[in-house]
Amino acid sequence: MPQKVILCIDDEKTILDSLKGQLKRNLGSRFAYDFAQTAVETFELIEDYQSKGAKVVMIITDWLMPDTEGNEFLKSLQLQHPEIVKVILTGHAESIFFDEVVRETHVAALLHKPWSEEELMSVISKNIDSIL
Repeated sequence: MPQKVILCIDDEKTILDSLKGQLKRNLGSRFAYDFAQTAVETFELIEDYQSKGAKVVMIITDWLMPDTEGNEFLKSLQLQHPEIVKVILTGHAESIFFDEVVRETHVAALLHKPWSEEELMSVISKNIDSIL
């Protein structure tokens, strides 16, 4: 069975460290976890995992990244990898804009920073069938 990967993207290391701890604490070794700080790095990691027979099943991504905005990244991701479950983390409140992008890119959830561990695990639980 191919390895399943949850990929987290944020340009802040403290956010990535927090996600890593929460995922490992709640999901243990059911998944591999990896981390990127840019959209370009994310697409490189997805390709690398695919070439090794692993499958990125979920992406938890910040909205604002140094190399692209969330809407551009999510549209590209949806076009290239529609099977990946997408979750957005954001510290911004432009909800009208988010609603459109969430619909267009089939985002599973939009979580506002700071999110709660329970909230994140609830989103993963709701999507667990599609990522296992």
